[in-house]
Amino acid sequence: MTDIFTGEGISDSSEQPSSMQEFTLWVQKYRPTTVADMILPPSIRSTVDTAIKLNAFGHYVLYSGKPGTGKTTLAMALPNTLGTTFKFFSAKTQSDVFDEIEDFSSSKMIDGKPRFVVIDEADHPRNPADFYRKLQTLIEQNESTIRFILTCNEFYRLPEPITSRCFPISFDYSSDDRVMKNAMYVRLLSIAETETSPYSGTVNKDTVKEIVQKCYPDMRLMTNTLFNNFLEHKCSIDGEVKIPNVDFTETLMNIVLTGDDIKVREYVRETYVDFDCFFHSFAEMFIMKLPPAGRLKFSVMTAYYEDMSNRQVNPLTVIDAYMAKTIDLLHVCGMLG
Repeated sequence: MTDIFTGEGISDSSEQPSSMQEFTLWVQKYRPTTVADMILPPSIRSTVDTAIKLNAFGHYVLYSGKPGTGKTTLAMALPNTLGTTFKFFSAKTQSDVFDEIEDFSSSKMIDGKPRFVVIDEADHPRNPADFYRKLQTLIEQNESTIRFILTCNEFYRLPEPITSRCFPISFDYSSDDRVMKNAMYVRLLSIAETETSPYSGTVNKDTVKEIVQKCYPDMRLMTNTLFNNFLEHKCSIDGEVKIPNVDFTETLMNIVLTGDDIKVREYVRETYVDFDCFFHSFAEMFIMKLPPAGRLKFSVMTAYYEDMSNRQVNPLTVIDAYMAKTIDLLHVCGMLG
C-alpha cells in the first residue's frame, strides 16, 4: 500500500488474505449430520445407540435450560443416521404446519423405519392452546408411521398430554464434566487448525481452551466465538476471548446488584442484547446471588416476564420491568439498604 501523502510504501495491517474461497458459516459447516459425529454425554449416547440398534423409537422431547447443547442437531442427525426421511418445523416461527405434517404422515414407512417430524422450540408456539391440541391429535393418530421429536429449553411449558406421550432426554450437562469439555476442545482445535492452515495462520491452544471454558456447554457459541476470533486476528486464533452475551450478562448483573435502576436502563440500551436468550442467561447467573428464600420468587418472576417478551411486547419495556422487579426483590431479601 502507498502512502498518498508521501508516496512511500507502507504496511497496512488491515489487508486481508488474497485467497478467496466459497464461504460457509462454520457453525453450519461443522454441524454434525449423524449421531456418530456428535459429542454426547454417555447417558444420551447409550439411549440413542440402543434405539438405533433395535430400531425401537418412541416420541422424544429433547430439552435443556441452555441453548446450543445439541438438541436440534440430534433431532436431525437421528433420522439421517437411520437413512430415513424427516420434516423440520419451528413452532416459534411457523404457525400453520399441521396440514403439511398430515400429508407427510400419510405415506408409508421405509424398510420398516419410521419417518420423523422434528418440531423445534416446541415450548414457544404462537398459539399454545391450539398448537398443543392439534399436536396431541397428530401424535395419537399416526403412531404407526411417524415419530415426533420435540426440542425445547423450558420443559415445564409443555402440557402433560404431550410430555406423557414422549420420552424426555435432558441435555443439561454437568458444569464440571471434564470428558465433555475435553472432547469439545479436541473438536474445536481441529476446526481451528483446518481453517487457519490455508492462510498459514497460527493457533494458540490456550485461546481455544479459554473459548471452551467460557462457552461450555454451548458448542454453537464456541464455534461462533472461534470464527470471530479468526476474523479479528486475521486468519489466526489468538488473544483475548470476547463473548458479547456472556460479558453483557455479567456486567448487567453487577450493576443490578448496586440497585441503580437508572444505570441498568442505560446499560441495556447502550449494549447489544440477544433478546431470545436474555432471560435464561441472566437468570441462570443471577439466581445464585440470591438467598434460598428469594430464588423461587425470582424463578416465577423470570418465567412471567419471559412469557411477556414472547407476546410481541417491546422487549426493552419488558426488560425494564423485569430489572425493576429484580431490584425490588433485592430490597425484600435485605441485599440493598
